[in-house]
Amino acid sequence: MLTDVGSLRRLMIWILSPVVVMLGLVATASPASAALCHVTQADGSIKVVDCDKIPGNAGDPGSEGGAPSCVVKDGDTGCWNGKSCYIKDPAEYGDSGAAQEQLGPKPSEDAHAAFRLCDAEEGPVWYWTEADEPSQAELAAQAFGQLVAPSIAPTFNPPTRTLVNLPTWWWAAGASDQPLSASAGSVTVTATPSHMEVDPGDGSAIFGCRPFVTVQSDSCTYTYRRASKGDGYPARMRLVWTVVFTDTDAPIDVPDLPTTFESGWSGVTVPVHEVQTLNRSSR
Repeated sequence: MLTDVGSLRRLMIWILSPVVVMLGLVATASPASAALCHVTQADGSIKVVDCDKIPGNAGDPGSEGGAPSCVVKDGDTGCWNGKSCYIKDPAEYGDSGAAQEQLGPKPSEDAHAAFRLCDAEEGPVWYWTEADEPSQAELAAQAFGQLVAPSIAPTFNPPTRTLVNLPTWWWAAGASDQPLSASAGSVTVTATPSHMEVDPGDGSAIFGCRPFVTVQSDSCTYTYRRASKGDGYPARMRLVWTVVFTDTDAPIDVPDLPTTFESGWSGVTVPVHEVQTLNRSSR
């Protein structure tokens, strides 16, 4: 399996050159039975890719299990039969004479040439495929996968360090209280700001503040009860939006997709000091 993106791209250029195609070095294969696979990325977003049915997987699109699962590696664009692949659909050469020579006649007027490279030993594979109209749920998944959370900087006051038993203010610098949106076809997803979550890092529970706090204020506070050790407490923050889907402005229900959209956690170190005082009794 090729894991180096640069090597994969160089191999693709070599594979797709007209000379190679004319020499017949590209293998012919029947089309993969395309199935949509919803892949959760490292940042929590969802990417929709084409996957073939994975043998033994209860997630066959025709069963009750839903779409098959697979992992797409960096530099690849999809998966087939459980493998991470570089996929061109439609292929760069599309319905050119060279592609038709390798693939044979089009099986139908709606067919087009596609290409995948999953394994260097297996080599490149051309196949005919037809583009099916995506379902409403598939369009919703594509739109959800396009949502992008803003980068935020967890900020607290007093700055640089805080004190035991002193309310510490929290806000998300760089955030906006405006909704996020993305579209695929006729389907639009709108993410409305819901709340921000703060993990103070001292072992206590994560707490929420509603709505987003984007500028310095006392709207979101936490009081530390113990001084920190070392550099400080490893605090973190994230934003949470409520998600709704519409199709041509009409609300729709998409059961298999999340109802919330979250940013990734952003961290900050919070030094907490303890002020010693001396009480003298009066006589």
